[in-house]
Amino acid sequence: MGSSIALADSWALFPNLEWSYDVFLSFRGEDTRSNFTSHLVMALQQKGVNVFIDDKLNRGEQISESLFRSIEESLTSIVIFSKNYAYSSWCLDELVKIMECKKSKGQIVWPIFYKVDPSDVRKQTGSFGEAFTTHQAKFKTKIQIWRDALTAAANLSGWDLGTRKEADLIQDLIKEVSSILKPTCMSLYVAKYPVGIDSQLKKLRSNFNYWTQDEPSISVYMVGIYGMGGIGKTTLAKALYNKIAYQFEACCFLSNVREASKKFNGLVQLQETLLYEILKVDLKVDNLDRGINIIRNKLRSKKVLIALDDVDKLEQLEVLVGGHDWFGAGSIIIVTTRNRHLLSIHEFDQKYRIQRMNLNDALKLFSWHAFKKSHPPSTYLDLSKRATSYCKGHPLALVVLGSFLCTRYDQAEWASILDEFENSLNKDINDILQISFDGLEEKVKEIFLDISCFLAGEKVDYVKNILNACHFNADFGIIVLMDLSLIIVENDKVKMHDLIRQMGKKIVNGESSEPEKRSRLWLVQDVLKVLSDNSGTDAIKAIKLELPKPTRLDVDPRAFRNMKNLRLLMVGNARFSTDIKYLPNNLKWIKWHGFAQKSLPSSFITKDLVGLDLQHSLIRNLGKELKDCQGLKFVDLSYSTSLEKISDFSAISSNFIELYLSNCTKLRTIPTSIASLDKLVALNLNHCLNLKKLPNYLMLKSLKILKLGYCQKLEELPDFSPSSNLQKLYLNNCTKLRVIPESIRALDSLLTLDLTKCTNLEKLSNYLALKSLVYLKLSGCSKLEKFPEIDENMKCLRFLDLDFTAIKELPSSIGCLNELSVLDLEGCTNLISLPSTIYLLPNLRHLRLNGCSRIEMLPNKWHPTNDPVCSSPNHKHFVEFTISELENCKISNADFMNMLCDVAPFSSGLLLSENKFSNRMLSENKSSSPPSCPHKFKPLWNLESRDSKLSSTFPRNGCHWLLIVE
Repeated sequence: MGSSIALADSWALFPNLEWSYDVFLSFRGEDTRSNFTSHLVMALQQKGVNVFIDDKLNRGEQISESLFRSIEESLTSIVIFSKNYAYSSWCLDELVKIMECKKSKGQIVWPIFYKVDPSDVRKQTGSFGEAFTTHQAKFKTKIQIWRDALTAAANLSGWDLGTRKEADLIQDLIKEVSSILKPTCMSLYVAKYPVGIDSQLKKLRSNFNYWTQDEPSISVYMVGIYGMGGIGKTTLAKALYNKIAYQFEACCFLSNVREASKKFNGLVQLQETLLYEILKVDLKVDNLDRGINIIRNKLRSKKVLIALDDVDKLEQLEVLVGGHDWFGAGSIIIVTTRNRHLLSIHEFDQKYRIQRMNLNDALKLFSWHAFKKSHPPSTYLDLSKRATSYCKGHPLALVVLGSFLCTRYDQAEWASILDEFENSLNKDINDILQISFDGLEEKVKEIFLDISCFLAGEKVDYVKNILNACHFNADFGIIVLMDLSLIIVENDKVKMHDLIRQMGKKIVNGESSEPEKRSRLWLVQDVLKVLSDNSGTDAIKAIKLELPKPTRLDVDPRAFRNMKNLRLLMVGNARFSTDIKYLPNNLKWIKWHGFAQKSLPSSFITKDLVGLDLQHSLIRNLGKELKDCQGLKFVDLSYSTSLEKISDFSAISSNFIELYLSNCTKLRTIPTSIASLDKLVALNLNHCLNLKKLPNYLMLKSLKILKLGYCQKLEELPDFSPSSNLQKLYLNNCTKLRVIPESIRALDSLLTLDLTKCTNLEKLSNYLALKSLVYLKLSGCSKLEKFPEIDENMKCLRFLDLDFTAIKELPSSIGCLNELSVLDLEGCTNLISLPSTIYLLPNLRHLRLNGCSRIEMLPNKWHPTNDPVCSSPNHKHFVEFTISELENCKISNADFMNMLCDVAPFSSGLLLSENKFSNRMLSENKSSSPPSCPHKFKPLWNLESRDSKLSSTFPRNGCHWLLIVE
């Protein structure tokens, strides 16, 4: 049931899911093709939006039937009205067809007024009036049709460029399009400039038997994309995934399978991720064999889309997508690999070798990165063609070389760089990548090598924190590397192509044949050699020793003594046979998960330390060896179950920014000196099961995130009023909390307040005035009987979870929540009625009343004379629910349905099971017939009911989900 609800909500506006394009673009080429339109198309494609754009330079007078079909097969249309738009009869015919589709198919249309006055479009004055004068003689029969279309389109809600920046308008439009499209599977980032993707997709799909059959596929189809590194396999797989994702019940894209499977239990973790993405349930997988059975048993009846990126071993295929019989009919499995042989062994239905880019696409991709537009300036055309030819159609080489030359503004410099490359022997992609590295400043080279050897794939903020600790102005270096396309930021992670990473590691390994004389060590055998024979030198700047599983190692206790320039130390799953006696004083960042000593070495001078990450350590007293380390900003001792005490913070550092102590189960108190940490931004004390008390007064003016979930012995909260910048407060499962202090009202910046399952909470506040609050979660607060009055300025709240509380009534001031989108009251068995002001909620989309067994009738429509609370001329007098969940409410009043039809005619989903809409009840209705109004539910998409007679009164046209349980 849950999945059908989510699907109905996501696609409530679009009952027909079969379309070819997300957006049809109508524009006048001579006005906007090379500027605004090209930038808009690129921005849409970057978001995975499938855009139809007819960019033929020469058009005839008659619009083609294929173009009409493209309009009909588009979900939405964007019309760019520009100065010369109306001079084109083709554009005007397009617009007429678009407006017809809006009327007949419900197509969404967005007008953009690009350097034209909307009133000129609406009234056909100015350049639009002049255009009609030229059309008068030749198109006499079409004139009025065109006028009507222009007037109707101009009256729609859209965007007027006016004095705004084009980039700002495009971003606003992208947000609107994205919010409407809401696909069943989130679209993936494809590429900054997705050039040539459509042609590759066309070639791939032309041989794709899944789409060439007359009937939908009844089997599972496996397609493998193979080719050399950097050729665009991942990009094509993402584009295909985005293109077809809407057709499936569930989707999953597993990135970097090769790297992920190298980690301890890496394949098991991939199995768990796959199951979660498909089922949205956390399932524990103990081993690979159990994982295979779970995947096969749970997914064999589901039509799924699964993509595995960068597979390099047969075992990865065998444990993740073992056979065609693992998945439901119509499922598609996409795999990318450099090894075609793997696809043959695993009996893939299609093996597609990705092609190098043709000359035109190669020049276009190079130009986007070198000049930020689709074609090079005429003065650089020959140089650009020359550079492009060296790349031999290799996308990664084109991106890197174009980005490198982008900052060179002299043609002579371009020629010199290309001459040098041309004169080198054995030219290949690595030589092109090396050009970019050689051109970096020394400090940026250091940052590049740290990322390539240690930090690629980590979260952006984590990477920045480490690099800023180890380097001066690392943010600048990161920007330079992004500008040169040597790194990208995707899904909040810093990513680097394998070939670029390999180049960085090759550079470091080339420093010396002896590991101890290299600047960075990450290969296990190299690190172990240096640590076991105590051969470290001051050449070593960073070490990473992460083993696939916990391993006991014999190392020299003074192994780090001679590494005087070591600044970064990362250790995981290593259990040293003896305590380390010495750590270099130059260390800036220590990440040592499973640190098996009770304290840091006493000789370690920590004044230069910035980050200390000792998760799962045996540390007992934080601060015992940390004296006068004012540079320390980041500390993470999560899961350090031996930690009992924290020393005076003022004696450690006053510059803490992030402090993570989650699951420190022996920790009982936090010292009052925490109030001195006026730079602290994040404090995580989740699952500190024995924490009984916090300081009475939290003067943490910089604090933005405070997590206290599952602190089950915490009875009182501190005064929050000084922490005025707090944005997220998590108190979920604090089962001894009874009241929330009134000081919480001072948190004007608070966005999220989570009190889920605070089972003894009796009082929230007398008055709720959190003007920035977006999420309020009170689910499972089973003793909470009263919800406070709401301030009229509390306009940001979008999600209000009150399910399974003891709430008896809602205040009439709930009508002030203009942005409220989801109101969850499931299981509120004490709730008797709703206030009429609920109809003042203009954005309420989802109302859950499941199990509210005492509610028998919806309230009468709101009228200001009856309840003047929150009255405003801007309020609508009815609510536009899209999903109404009313299961198990025991409703027996036939008038209930008539009221629902009247107040919520735009519902796309009604869940009515487990009510008392019996035939006897219906016959006792005054009209001796079922409710007379269900035909008003025209957008109805999902209906679930126990009563077949009631269900038969609802419109079937377009209702994709109809469940009648007798």
